[in-house]
Amino acid sequence: MSDRHAETRHAIAVMTAWADGNDSAFSVEQIMTAIREDPRGEVGLIIGLTNLLGLVLVDHQEETGRAPADILQAIALAISD
Repeated sequence: MSDRHAETRHAIAVMTAWADGNDSAFSVEQIMTAIREDPRGEVGLIIGLTNLLGLVLVDHQEETGRAPADILQAIALAISD
């Protein structure tokens, strides 16, 4: 398995814990596990989360026809103060 796949798998574990949302301690535990298990630590997790976000954006684009940049812009507008 490539580093990129391993990093993305760690990101999936972190985001699955986040999506469950029942136990923030479990989310933190998943983050710390991902950082410890990746030779690049925090950078590896950031890369994995970036890869995962890209895959989710492409999937969303295929479902909605909206370009990833448009999706990100809509989110940015939704969270702006």
